Amino acid sequence: IAHTFLIVGADRGLAYDALEVEVRGVIDFRGVLEVDRSIVPMPTELSYEARISSSASMDTLEQVRADVERLCPVLQAFLRPLAVAGQVVSVPGS
Repeated sequence: IAHTFLIVGADRGLAYDALEVEVRGVIDFRGVLEVDRSIVPMPTELSYEARISSSASMDTLEQVRADVERLCPVLQAFLRPLAVAGQVVSVPGS
């Protein structure tokens, strides 16, 4: 998310004196550990806070936020169904 704030800001010609993004979420590990199979092992209550120091107006920063939410690949992966392919590769030990 922070990278997308930087990319969108640069594309809009904005300069940030400082940018810090904090992401929060809840993971109920009872689902991960299969203690309670009714709990889906995924994060919930996701939120983020972008703290930006800039001479840009709040209206401009809010537009950047809207563009970040529309363009950020990580956010889009959470918001849209996404197929994931995985594999295990056995490698020789040392």
